[in-house]
Amino acid sequence: LARVRTFVVDGGGGDFDLTLIGDPDGRRGVTMDQPIALTGRIPAPDAPDEVALNEIAAESLGLEVGDRLPLGTFSPDDVRAVMESDDFQGFNGPELDLRVVGVMRQLEDLQGGDTFAGPQALVGPAFFTEHSDVGGFPEVLSIRLADRSPGGAEVERSVTELAEDA
Repeated sequence: LARVRTFVVDGGGGDFDLTLIGDPDGRRGVTMDQPIALTGRIPAPDAPDEVALNEIAAESLGLEVGDRLPLGTFSPDDVRAVMESDDFQGFNGPELDLRVVGVMRQLEDLQGGDTFAGPQALVGPAFFTEHSDVGGFPEVLSIRLADRSPGGAEVERSVTELAEDA
């Protein structure tokens, strides 16, 4: 189980949106859905300003391992406005300056061709404590079962019941 958080950010490419993803508990990208590092590595758990880009993001932004990635972010108020009324207020959150430590392929990159995941970047657990003022979207639970047969249907039923009101 991973509590996955997403942050839509402005990567400086005009209408280009980059999505930062991560798990405050450090499971996503480490013990669950571990990406394949094509170059470099995934962000260190204790490094709040490290990021690994998927291939689409690296190509779109023209970045590689060692490059700096300045980003505009949403504030919590920006996220509320988008969620409640679909009103884009702009990127009014704090500016970030992240360092690219890897280019990766994730599970999402392999599921539906080269456009399924879109431009994404993985951040480590320290990102969440250091950058708590960045507006993120509600977390989602990502669940993986080692063996679906002894309980997969029960988990699916429970999740469906819980999600009904979400």
